Amino acid sequence: MKSFNNAFELLTDDIKEVENYTMRSNMMNAIVDLIKAKDWTQKEAAEHLGVSQPRISNLRNGKISKFSVDMLMGMLAKLGFTFEFNYTSQKQADIDMSMTVSTEEGCI
Repeated sequence: MKSFNNAFELLTDDIKEVENYTMRSNMMNAIVDLIKAKDWTQKEAAEHLGVSQPRISNLRNGKISKFSVDMLMGMLAKLGFTFEFNYTSQKQADIDMSMTVSTEEGCI
C-alpha cells in the first residue's frame, strides 16, 4: 500500500502540482484565519480584499480550484503581507521549497 506525505498526493503524482496545491491551501488558510481574527463578515472581507462576496465564500469553503497563486498573493498583499521565496535545485533527491509570508508584525 502506497503511503502519502501530503493529502494532495492523492490527487496527482506530479510533484509540481502537489506543491502548487499545498501553497494555495496554505495561503487560503492564512487569509481565512485573518478574516476570522478581524471578525469580518464575508461582505466586509470582500470589500477589504477587492473581491466579490461569493469569492470569500469560495475561499472559506476551501474551493482551491477557484484560486490561483497570483490571486491569493494579491489578497495577502492587500492585507499588508510581503513575500520571500527560497528554492533548492530539483536535481536533489528531496525537493526543498519554502515561502515566507510576513507582515511588519511578524511571520505567519
